[in-house]
Amino acid sequence: FPNKVKVHVRRAKGINAKNLHVEVKLRRQKFKTATHIGTNNPVWNETFHFSTDDPNALVDITIFQDNIMGKTFISTWFVTVKYLITKGVVDGWMKLMTKDFEHDETAGLLDLRPFLSLTRHCRSSIPQEQAL
Repeated sequence: FPNKVKVHVRRAKGINAKNLHVEVKLRRQKFKTATHIGTNNPVWNETFHFSTDDPNALVDITIFQDNIMGKTFISTWFVTVKYLITKGVVDGWMKLMTKDFEHDETAGLLDLRPFLSLTRHCRSSIPQEQAL
């Protein structure tokens, strides 16, 4: 079951903060977008590649605000690899959650596309629209 999870982080809107960056994690693998200074509607257009052999792994996508003291949590969204296997591509604006995992107007929206890229020997058992 070795697979590649790809996450394309496009942009955010409606976030009640500026100087934002996104961190994308899957298990011990972690990537970070560039920080966009002075805007609460940043555009990143960055893609990150992960390897996993665990369908229960969680793809955790979190927005932080950079500040003089380091970084402050703003909002989050997550999806399991298993969900990507069964549903295929997730694409579009996702409602972000607060640190209490509640949807809140100030948490904002994140435009992204997490998807699974299966290895050649796994493709035959997955419907074609899911095999990217």
